[in-house]
Amino acid sequence: MKHLEKVLEGSDDENPAPFETGYNHIMGHGSGVLFVLNPFDNLKKQHPNPVQIFKLWQAFLTNVNPLIMIFHAPSVQEQVIHASGDLEHITEATEALMFAIYTCAIGSLEDLDCKAMFGEERTFLIAKWQRATQQALNSASLLKTLDIVVLQAFVLFLVAALQSWQIAHTSSSSHFKLQPTYDPRSLWIHTGIAVRIGQRIGLHRDSNSASLPFFETEMRRRLWWQIVQIDTRMSELSGSETSVLNDQWDVKLPLNVNDSILNPNMGEPSVAQTGLTDMTFPLVRYEVANFLRQKNAATISSGRWQRDSGECLLLADKDIAIDELAQYLENKYLRHCDPMVPIHLLLSKFTNTALSRMRFTAHHPRYLVDKEPDAAQKEKELILRLGLQLIENDIMVQSAKGIDRYKWFVNMNFQFPVFIYILSELRQQPYGELATRAWQILDEAYKFRHPSGGEHRKSPIFKAVAMLGMKAWQAREAESIRRGESVLPPKYITTVRSMYGKPASQSKKDPDISANSQVQLNVSSIPGQGVQPIDLGQKAPPNSVNMRVELERPLDSNGTTPMDWSLMDWQYWDELVTKWDSQTMDGFDNFAFSQQ
Repeated sequence: MKHLEKVLEGSDDENPAPFETGYNHIMGHGSGVLFVLNPFDNLKKQHPNPVQIFKLWQAFLTNVNPLIMIFHAPSVQEQVIHASGDLEHITEATEALMFAIYTCAIGSLEDLDCKAMFGEERTFLIAKWQRATQQALNSASLLKTLDIVVLQAFVLFLVAALQSWQIAHTSSSSHFKLQPTYDPRSLWIHTGIAVRIGQRIGLHRDSNSASLPFFETEMRRRLWWQIVQIDTRMSELSGSETSVLNDQWDVKLPLNVNDSILNPNMGEPSVAQTGLTDMTFPLVRYEVANFLRQKNAATISSGRWQRDSGECLLLADKDIAIDELAQYLENKYLRHCDPMVPIHLLLSKFTNTALSRMRFTAHHPRYLVDKEPDAAQKEKELILRLGLQLIENDIMVQSAKGIDRYKWFVNMNFQFPVFIYILSELRQQPYGELATRAWQILDEAYKFRHPSGGEHRKSPIFKAVAMLGMKAWQAREAESIRRGESVLPPKYITTVRSMYGKPASQSKKDPDISANSQVQLNVSSIPGQGVQPIDLGQKAPPNSVNMRVELERPLDSNGTTPMDWSLMDWQYWDELVTKWDSQTMDGFDNFAFSQQ
């Protein structure tokens, strides 16, 4: 995040470090430590009643489990049912797992659903059960444990902590303000704890599982790969380097099987099923991780495969490798997707996102060394088109009917750095068909992605991005005046102007950057005008996006592959700041927060 922050730091003189101050604004004075400073006197009393426990378990099974699959749900269900009838005698490990399940389940529900089911605000219940999970993990001796159930509980705790951070940033609850203990910086440290515990248990070595029953080995693989996924995602959000994909471990991918064919007492190993199963969604993401890990291992430099350049890593070779991966995923998984099934839609879109993010990184202008101007410009057109596709598919997922149960996951995986990249490019290239299309897409995306709570609209991060957007629109207005034309600001711009004040005219410090930067871009590969909601109860409209992976121009969805961990850490953001040194983003003297 540190390089991305440098792009935004000039947009607001009052907050020179928007990400750092933004995280602090959301967290308050929370230290982010694992240990509970104010434990409950009686932890048992913090459990919901048996009927509510069953509702929470069902919510977890429906909304959370299909996306992470870290255990065998039928086995855990037996434990939950048994424990709910005798909470006084459950083990510390089981208690930690149950509180973690409650917290994840509540985080996946909407505010109104929580109020109707439990009579309490969602934010209140999240804070209560997150604190209870912390206490239960400490009682189970997390830092010394060799119990895989305790580690499963901790992994769910990390998922729930990221949920709560996202909810705190966007919730409009007026009765109970959620003050998260964690943000991505501290969560990245905690994922390191999960990695170390996993290594101590031996999850990172399949050879350690050689003498274990097949079922136990399979559960260990599921848990390890989810830890890898969470660690790389937290690395991206915190602006830190991930090391887990480069570590020496030899864990095979989990099998593509339904939970129904597994049981703890099975003797013979199962065989992977053909088509889509309970395990497919997380497994496809692990496939992408495995691909990148293999490419990193084959790279002679110490950098990442997607970034490295040189004779052995030509851009064309990377494109071929990505195409081959796309074809592999299409043949093995995506061709079985039914767009009328919500989880299939999500799988297709998130897979396409992973592929486009890989291509986005490989083609990014930062890596256009020694290219002729015309060739470099074509690459910039391609990367801008890819970025717009990422945002547009986010809109499609957000507006699709039937995926409300997965919105918590979608909301945690917004293409934030891509959004900022597009705004920065629009400031440099304010006119043309593609620029017009870009503003339409950004305006639509804003409907789903702006914080709804007035308090969090004061976030320095949100403010800095809003100001960057206003500067980009100011460049477009300046160019339209030069051309003798007029443009109407999109709702996105009018809204943030009402919140933060309209920027003043360009000053001597902020010369007109648009007059000499107009470029006519090719829009042949941009999808049709407008964004159509997808009704999962009806056949897809004629102009809807093909659900299959397109090898030449893979479409993508809002999700982010946790394996594309490098996007937040581009040095390109430094170069942008250098280029903008004489174009400082000032002129916001009329700034004023909206009062609600």
